[in-house]
Amino acid sequence: MTLAVLRPEISIDALVPFAMAAVDRSYVAYSNVPMGALLRTASGKVFVGSSIETANYDGLYAPESAIGTMISTDGWQEGDGSPKRIAEVIIAGRNIDDIFPDGRVLSRLRTLGSEDTVIHLATDGEIKEVHLLKQLLTRAPAPKSAEGFASTLKRHETGIGLPPEDQRLKWTRAARATAYAPYSGYRVGAMLRTTTGEIYTGCNIEFGRNDGLHGEMVAIGNMINSLGVQGRLGRTGIEEILVMGGEVGDGVICTPCGKCRQFIREFTGEKAAILAAGPEDIRLRIMQGELLPHSFGPDNILSAKRALIQAERGGAPCPA
Repeated sequence: MTLAVLRPEISIDALVPFAMAAVDRSYVAYSNVPMGALLRTASGKVFVGSSIETANYDGLYAPESAIGTMISTDGWQEGDGSPKRIAEVIIAGRNIDDIFPDGRVLSRLRTLGSEDTVIHLATDGEIKEVHLLKQLLTRAPAPKSAEGFASTLKRHETGIGLPPEDQRLKWTRAARATAYAPYSGYRVGAMLRTTTGEIYTGCNIEFGRNDGLHGEMVAIGNMINSLGVQGRLGRTGIEEILVMGGEVGDGVICTPCGKCRQFIREFTGEKAAILAAGPEDIRLRIMQGELLPHSFGPDNILSAKRALIQAERGGAPCPA
């Protein structure tokens, strides 16, 4: 979710409701620990994200989700060409212990912010603690400079029907152009189409510790940040995911990595289409069930929960 450019003089307290609203959009079917985050850049732009979990207890923390939205929708650079920097962060949730940022989150904020980035922790609709990033993380990798970022499409409502293949490739190519990959140099773009015809895109975003957010994860994060999941376990509203990597004519098939396959599995059915493309065309078409056969997913967790409830009831069946 991206908010309008706001005047820098608007108080941080006035932005807390947006972060709290992101808490309600979290997909936390396993931990039941929702988290929302709001980032404000030095120029006053605001981006919001929600936590997203998968059945293998991985996923995106809310600040990571907001970072993915920021880069994939607005690029790395400001309008004057200067690097975009995170000036303030609100992390919101039910209690402070649940939302206090760990080393992984702090390292990402260090890459895209500065030691003076202000971190606000909010619960019950108000800010309870305020910290400077340098107080929470004494050692973090310094970010490398980045060039060539451009804006990309986050959401495009197409209505009912399938957009032409060349148009889907165009959207994915535009997303790939925004990738922040100063360490590997390998740019990935991703596009997903929901069953209702909405299009979301994402790009890979690298951080200084050989870690980062993958394009497929960012695209799914943009979808959740915009639509939420209405508390459903294992959203199956994604009909197609297109992943683009490699170079023209190299013949390399850029399929989702293992981590992304699990992430995709959380929000798709076995028959969802997975398309692997190079910059010029689609090189492989496969279904999700073939990409990750015999997979572990939300249905496994739900089955275990039902069995536990049934055991507690002395063998009596539990409601579906």
